[in-house]
Amino acid sequence: MDSCFFCGKEFTEAGYIIKHGDRYFCDELCLAKQLYEDADGNGEVEAIWFDTPENIEICEKERWAEW
Repeated sequence: MDSCFFCGKEFTEAGYIIKHGDRYFCDELCLAKQLYEDADGNGEVEAIWFDTPENIEICEKERWAEW
């Protein structure tokens, strides 16, 4: 437990670090990146398109304007 599990930074000074399970991290950012990598590697993360009613209306108006 002398380095960050995600980035490998050595813990050389006294201070707070993050423990998750049996892993240690520099800070919340390193933990978040590791959790994302873990989830992405398991296929749990995907980018999807989210649309708002306003954007749908704008797109419809643009589509009709092409005619």
